[in-house]
Amino acid sequence: MMSNEKTELVESAEAASSPSSDPLAVLETAPLLLVDAKKLVAGFRYLQHRVPEYTQLSVEEARSMTRVAHLDPEFIEMGIQTASAWDQAGILVGRSADQLRDQADAIREWDEVERELTVLLKGIAAANLKRKHRLGTAILKLYRILGSMVRRNDDQLRPYFDDMKRAYLRRRKKTGKAAAEVEPEVPRD
Repeated sequence: MMSNEKTELVESAEAASSPSSDPLAVLETAPLLLVDAKKLVAGFRYLQHRVPEYTQLSVEEARSMTRVAHLDPEFIEMGIQTASAWDQAGILVGRSADQLRDQADAIREWDEVERELTVLLKGIAAANLKRKHRLGTAILKLYRILGSMVRRNDDQLRPYFDDMKRAYLRRRKKTGKAAAEVEPEVPRD
């Protein structure tokens, strides 16, 4: 990434996160621009350092926390009410009822962030699947056309066709032995 692009990204992110400004103000006033993948990756990496308590867990760590992390919401609410009614609860758990309630509110807010990021991820994955499909369709069409040209004795293209055929059949053998000799099916225009 070019240095000034990174500077612009950092400056706009810092401006959006300054306490005196609305984080969405930058988005609302700026014209809608399509962002390339490299800028998005850089932005996501920058955001990793801005998310409170951001971390990665091993499968074992996540599994060990899951049961307690997903207690029934009614049970959690009753626990917070109990902590507010019993003076000793804050001493025993190390947090006051207000702190527990603030933590529950923050969790609800971050759950919403998590849902929105899941929607964003699904949209990005769908867009990339469509890109891959368009590319694959074009390559298969090229392969089919090359095959018909080679069958008509266009020997100049034979090495390219043979290389493509070898690569395709090698891939087919890795993914499934059943259809190794079958030519790829190409959508017809």
